[in-house]
Amino acid sequence: MTQNFITFEHPKTGITRTAPIGFNWRLLQFGALLPMYQREWKLCLLVTVGGALTFSVSNVLLAFFYNKLYVRSLIAAGFLARGTEEGCIAEVEAHLGLSLPRHLPSDETPSFVAHRIEKHTSEPVHAQ
Repeated sequence: MTQNFITFEHPKTGITRTAPIGFNWRLLQFGALLPMYQREWKLCLLVTVGGALTFSVSNVLLAFFYNKLYVRSLIAAGFLARGTEEGCIAEVEAHLGLSLPRHLPSDETPSFVAHRIEKHTSEPVHAQ
């Protein structure tokens, strides 16, 4: 089974981050080293304290929803979804149960903006 990944980009800094979707095998293997490597200090604290209190049994439970927590922390930090390896962002949103803010390339105009532009530039329609 392959795992899907979603790419995020910060609009101001241009930093990109990749987040896996689904079960997190790396958390089971490496424990608190994973969030430490990702510089996600709140998640690192959660994994460390949970692992210490439950003798790492909590890592099995956290592995099921760690990626969702990681995506939420990226969104909170201002990152925007750029794309996925497989499928589309809408499928990932349905899987995560989240609405992801999306990154639009600078040459692409959102449909609601394009609709407003067309509405204001076309000839006015007079009622008869």
